[in-house]
Parts: sequence; structure tokens; C-alpha cells
Amino acid sequence: MKNTFLSICEKSCYICDQSQYAEASAVDKFKLRIHLLFCKSCQAYSKKNTALTNAIKKSKVKCICTKDKQELQKKINSEIQKEGSNK
Repeated sequence: MKNTFLSICEKSCYICDQSQYAEASAVDKFKLRIHLLFCKSCQAYSKKNTALTNAIKKSKVKCICTKDKQELQKKINSEIQKEGSNK
């Protein structure tokens, strides 16, 4: 019984993650809501997951493009090599 319950909770957490990114189906969302009515640990997980998603959306973080990232990595590697050769 305990293993089955944990399996259900793992699936619920997976559906919760999908739901946060609009990847879960309506049926999965319904099953998740029913599960959340009874499971306190999954309720806490869902609440924290929602808070994290909202914080990321509010932060308006901008990522570096791949080209700039590669150039920066090359500069870092060359500086590391310079430091290694100076010792």
C-alpha cells in the first residue's frame, strides 16, 4: 500500500510540474486536484512549485545567447591558460 501511494505522489509531482508549464492535459490536472485534496505533502510541493514559477516570471531574467556564451567561455579558458603558464 505504501509503495503505491508513493508512486501516486511521484506521478502527481510530475503532473504538477507539467501543469506549471502548461504541458498537462485537462484530465491530468483534474486528477492532480483530486489528489491534492487528500495529500498534504503534495499540497506543499504544489504551493512551493507555484511560488517558484511566479518568482521566475516576475524576475524577468534574460539569458545570454549561445554565441555570446561561447565567446565568454573562450575568454575564460584563455585567462585560465595564461594564469597556468605564469606559475
